[in-house]
Formats: sequence, C-alpha cells, structure tokens
Amino acid sequence: MAKRTTDDRQAARAALSALRRAVGYQREALTALEAAQTALLTLVGRAGVGGRPSVRDRPGVREGWAEVRRRLLEGELSRRQAARELGISAATVVRLLRESA
Repeated sequence: MAKRTTDDRQAARAALSALRRAVGYQREALTALEAAQTALLTLVGRAGVGGRPSVRDRPGVREGWAEVRRRLLEGELSRRQAARELGISAATVVRLLRESA
C-alpha cells in the first residue's frame, strides 16, 4: 500500500471540509423551505383559498341580486325570468333564495 503524503491528507481534509459546508447549506435550505411551506399552509388556511368562486361574485349577480330577490319575493318575476336576468340557472336562483332566507 502506498504511503500517504502530506498533500494527500490536505486534499482529503479540504474535501471533507467542502462536504461539511455543503451539508450545512442543505440543512439551512431545508429549514427555510419548511418554514416557507408552513407559512403558505397557514395563509391558505386563513384565506380559505381553493374551490370554485361563489356565483355571488360574478359580475351582474353581485350588483343585481338584491333587486331581483325583492322582485321574486313580491311575485313580479318567476325564477326562470330571474335566472335569465342574472345569467345563471334557475336551480341556482332557488339555492340563492334558500341561502338568503
């Protein structure tokens, strides 16, 4: 077996030192990634992000629902007529009426 020289030992120490630094950077990056993931999950939980937007947020429905609802309850409009005015289905009109009662 060949005798190890001082240069070999220094090269080995330098390589080990570089590996230790790389592992340290990876640990820091992993910690930062986990913190970011936790923050995102917290924000998503608070905001309730996800799913289909509410029909009430559609243009036309948002502005017109109060008036259409009043006319429906007074018998001036049928559910189908209200649906046509708002650009939604009659079943959605029924659901909105049920939810706003």
